[in-house]
Amino acid sequence: FFFSSRRRHTRFLPVSWARRCVQETGQYYNQIMPGLKQLLFNLPSETSQQQTIRVLTIECIGFLVSAIKHDTQIFIEDINSIMSVLIQLQNSGLQRDDPQITAILSVYANFAQALGQDFARFLPQIFDRVIDSAELEVDFILQDELDTRDDRLDNENMAKASVNLKILGGKKTLAVNTSLLEQKITASSTLFAIIDSLEKDFYQYVPRSC
Repeated sequence: FFFSSRRRHTRFLPVSWARRCVQETGQYYNQIMPGLKQLLFNLPSETSQQQTIRVLTIECIGFLVSAIKHDTQIFIEDINSIMSVLIQLQNSGLQRDDPQITAILSVYANFAQALGQDFARFLPQIFDRVIDSAELEVDFILQDELDTRDDRLDNENMAKASVNLKILGGKKTLAVNTSLLEQKITASSTLFAIIDSLEKDFYQYVPRSC
């Protein structure tokens, strides 16, 4: 119940369509990727609608590369320019619960699985960000239902539900920052994907990831 059904539906349709379409018609990569890159490189992030489009674009790029990951020559040049933009974006001072961060992390995982050990060259620039996201403390609030004093409840990423704890305190408002929670989960999955892809090239990063 923590995830808005409308938000999930809006995000799910274009991304899942792209994943299914690309998996079946990978030969159209050169027709699809330029448009996605144009959106990523040029679309501002000034409104919630623009931010949503950027998130979907980033996710679609990851699925597109993942669908043809066995033919690296097709996408290798694109990966270099895309990674440059994603790294710059992640270091641009985004809010810690910006959904774009989760999308970026998922693309890191897609690219790591596609490039294998060649992904190691990007690790010095992204590793600390992945770890920071994996170590996030997720905002969690449990308070009396009529108590609205916590300013964190005004955050649009805070999903709220009313629960009745009965003898344990009666009706309470339970709220979780789902954007941070999703980011934390995605970062952990991305870390596993990087470790699996880099194998021995990851050894120098083991102390920082423990």
